[in-house]
Amino acid sequence: MNVKTLGKITKWMCATDLNEIIWKNGTNKFTLKVNSAQPQACNVSARSSLIPVNSPSIGIFRFAIRGKSCLVKEGAEVKKGQDMGIIEIGKNFKPVKAQEAGFVKIICIEDGKTVEYGQPLFFLEPK
Repeated sequence: MNVKTLGKITKWMCATDLNEIIWKNGTNKFTLKVNSAQPQACNVSARSSLIPVNSPSIGIFRFAIRGKSCLVKEGAEVKKGQDMGIIEIGKNFKPVKAQEAGFVKIICIEDGKTVEYGQPLFFLEPK
């Protein structure tokens, strides 16, 4: 990941109520933490071209229903409304859809991990 993208994620994080982000990609890994004791430290006008794709529900994230293949990889092109994964809630499934057409720049989640409502799962670079 380049420094420009990392800066955009840091600025975006300061604009949310998140205290920590952990990102892994193969052998690369980093953790960002915001010092919650000093909320004024994030008084930054953040502008980013990256669009977060957030979890529509709490549950367990899956890239695809069992038996189907996962088509979402970093760098892949997605269309508006395309399914990017599912949230498993008991025996129910809720699709995670792309709100914009673009390219997958960052995947923030692993298959089988629990997610919270509104948690960023992907970041897209719009077309």
